Amino acid sequence: MSSCTPGPPPVVSLAHTPTWGDRAAVEPLGRAHTLHGLMTHSATLAHRGDAGFHDLVALAETVPGLTVTLGGPDEVLDLLAPLIGAPAGGNGRGEKI
Repeated sequence: MSSCTPGPPPVVSLAHTPTWGDRAAVEPLGRAHTLHGLMTHSATLAHRGDAGFHDLVALAETVPGLTVTLGGPDEVLDLLAPLIGAPAGGNGRGEKI
């Protein structure tokens, strides 16, 4: 039996556009860098104006920002899994992928 919670899922972290590297890494960003990334990638900021800016500021102040460096696919998935409460090295059902 499954259940659904109404509304959007909670935001646990914000990962900015990943880069490629020799090894996978997930590193925290400061609030200013997080806000800058949100503003850079916001499709509605110009339309929403001041209210949109304040919404992004609130998001940057309450949700941790991360920068992701991609190595091998399994590496980065194992690094991101604990951030969302999923087991590392699997597909979320205890099975190796």
